[in-house]
Amino acid sequence: MSLLNLILRKKVLFSFLIVLVFSISIHFFPLINSLGYEFSVVISFIISFICVFISSEIVGDYKQSAYFGRARIEDVIYSVLFLNVLILMIPFISGIIGSSFNGYCSFKKGLLFFFLLPFVTTIFATAIGIFCGYVFKRRGFFIGSILLILIICYSLFELYSKSHLFFYNPVLGYFPGPIYDRIIPISQTLVVYRLIVLAAAFFLLKFVELLPGFKNYKFGFHNIFIIIFLFTVVLIGFIKKEELGFTHSKDFITKNYLTATIETDHFYIHYSPFYETADEIELIVEDHEWRYAELEDFLQLKSDKKIHSFIYPDEGMRKKLIGAGSTTIANPIHGEIHLIYDSFPLDLLKHELVHVMAAEFGTRFLKISPSYGLVEGIAVASDWDIRGLSRHKLAKNLVESGTAPEIKNILGVGFWYSPGAKSYTLMGSFCRYLVDTFGIEKFKEFYRTGKPDIYGKSITELTNSWKKFLSGIEINEMEKELSARKFTDKGLFGGYCPREVEVYKIKGINAYSENRMSLATKYFKKALNIDKDNPDLTTFLAYSNYYDQDYKDFNSVTKESKMKGTNKNIIENLKANITWKNGDYYEALKQFKLLKNKSLTPNISQEIDIKIALDSYNADIRNAFANYFTTKDKIKKVGILNDIIHSYPDFSPAHYLLGRIHFNNKDYNLASKYFFYADSLGLPTKDLQLENISLLGISHYINKRYNLALKTFEEKLIIDPDGGSVDFTENFIKRTNWAIKRDFSANERTF
Repeated sequence: MSLLNLILRKKVLFSFLIVLVFSISIHFFPLINSLGYEFSVVISFIISFICVFISSEIVGDYKQSAYFGRARIEDVIYSVLFLNVLILMIPFISGIIGSSFNGYCSFKKGLLFFFLLPFVTTIFATAIGIFCGYVFKRRGFFIGSILLILIICYSLFELYSKSHLFFYNPVLGYFPGPIYDRIIPISQTLVVYRLIVLAAAFFLLKFVELLPGFKNYKFGFHNIFIIIFLFTVVLIGFIKKEELGFTHSKDFITKNYLTATIETDHFYIHYSPFYETADEIELIVEDHEWRYAELEDFLQLKSDKKIHSFIYPDEGMRKKLIGAGSTTIANPIHGEIHLIYDSFPLDLLKHELVHVMAAEFGTRFLKISPSYGLVEGIAVASDWDIRGLSRHKLAKNLVESGTAPEIKNILGVGFWYSPGAKSYTLMGSFCRYLVDTFGIEKFKEFYRTGKPDIYGKSITELTNSWKKFLSGIEINEMEKELSARKFTDKGLFGGYCPREVEVYKIKGINAYSENRMSLATKYFKKALNIDKDNPDLTTFLAYSNYYDQDYKDFNSVTKESKMKGTNKNIIENLKANITWKNGDYYEALKQFKLLKNKSLTPNISQEIDIKIALDSYNADIRNAFANYFTTKDKIKKVGILNDIIHSYPDFSPAHYLLGRIHFNNKDYNLASKYFFYADSLGLPTKDLQLENISLLGISHYINKRYNLALKTFEEKLIIDPDGGSVDFTENFIKRTNWAIKRDFSANERTF
């Protein structure tokens, strides 16, 4: 039978029509509307069932009747295979045409994803359909569809039963992990996996081709060799799946990567003895136990289950082993948290612990709330001791600015569709309001069921009560501008080519951190070419130009940008620095003084305080600081500050800045000495004084000088009893008293 006759069959034409309609319709949805990863996954799913249908029906007809005349089975196999690949060209062409309207993100990467996912799936599903059609005849499509569903369900089961959040699948191809990890690379692991899937497909096709010959033992040595070879490839892929990176069990991770384990009262902490975390394990243990004690009290829980905490040395290893790179995650099902411990106190530790501890009042199987907004909401609500604007203030500004999605729309899957910063902030504020107003026990019931019946109110009524509460919170204009700056990200579903933008952004940030400013500039420009007028990217680009001393490009970037609010003020600070660097300190001083009355991030505000304080000193120290603020090289910065301290030992900000550098380098003992000197000399502004005291207190705490830490934080509370960091300060006082009672001070170090 000719290929044309196969195409003109009603079932085939109907399949063509389904694929055509589907391929056109997906272009109306964000993220999947252009040739890329998401487009390829969706096409893989639909094309797999179409291929099984066509293959099983045609081969079933071949087995059932003389409709094919005297055609050989191998001719039918390769005709069907060609036909299905031809059908795949419909979404491929649709993807190219649709992308020309919606915009290409990365044509090369889009082609590679299409080949690795839908194309390989087409071959695999065709093999499944041909096998089922040949063996089961008229029930081939039903059996083949069941097999596809079982293959997908097996991967979902692995996702449920193992620690990792990614999976490789013959049908769907690849699920990379948390959606907040925007970069999805085409890895060597993915290529190897899909080659093994192709081997499995051709094994099945060859097996069916040889089936008629089994009766008469006519199959040829070369065919036996091919089928054994393909089977061996698939078998090796299955046996070595962990080594190849297709899946990772908890045992595999702890035996091969995080090989050291320490058991505490409430944790098993797994870490690598060959990285920096091994030197900080005592501090990590203490941080875990304190956060557990806090949450045990806040959530009113008692449990004898120990939590497994996995401490990875970097994002690369975490991405490789569990699929979460830049996203810190928890697994309530298995009682696990997966962290990168890069600072103390680790901000995300408490948040992730909530997810695991809240499993005690979550659903039976998934251990979370059926309303995902509540899952993240209670985590944010529990982790309340932050510095800066409170979540209530941030939420108030979102609501009053008219940019906040309604709570009912982000309780479920809408939580992911809305930009993450908004969803987390609003649900955190809302959940904190419910806990503070009605108590934690009622919230637990709300969390377990996802229904507000326990409150005797609808979700709309609860939302209105929350909004009324927010209306009574005071927020000034500067705080509004600072708040607005936190919500500039459009989210994964709101921006144009967000994954490609993230690729260039991360490359730029990495180059920037390595002081490769020209390269950083190149990547930030590429990102801005896609996501034009993005304030964060514009700021990154301005900084890379600034530190590269490319002031011409800097002026061009800042002149053309549409920056406003806090972002604009940050750029104006850099412009004033350039004026200062060019020798006109007093003109720059005018700009610094004007900026002090505008919204600024805390670090920029403190930086300007230091610049203004230099007005009382001579040109030598001002010139030294002009050099300090226009270099990013840490070694140069340390050298400049040491020279300043040698010549002007009474200039306290120099001690403070040097202390910060040592603090960030985790030399807390040396840092505390500089903070102590700065404090004893007296800093020029209250903000600088408070930040210096905070860092001094933390340094004392890390060095187990608990009595000094307690005294330092109590001093801060006296100086600033109503400031934005009161919750943070009070938390450290409680933490220090807890540590003293726990006798962590038994080995208290000297100052």
